[in-house]
Amino acid sequence: MSDIQTFIDRKSKQFNGNERLEYLAIKVLGSGDPSDIIKEFGIDQKKINFEAERFLGKQISKVAEPQQQKKVLN
Repeated sequence: MSDIQTFIDRKSKQFNGNERLEYLAIKVLGSGDPSDIIKEFGIDQKKINFEAERFLGKQISKVAEPQQQKKVLN
């Protein structure tokens, strides 16, 4: 899997514009981490979290994903 990630990283650095966004979107789908594409749009995730926490007056914690219930087949 790391070979694919390395390939996508190299390709995304070679292109500009739409091609770069396409490779970053593929990277997000593979890794589940949207930070690179967020940075591409000029959004600072840390600053957003800081401002939201300041506004709310409390620290933001990650919400646990609900566990999928296993269905038992009869």
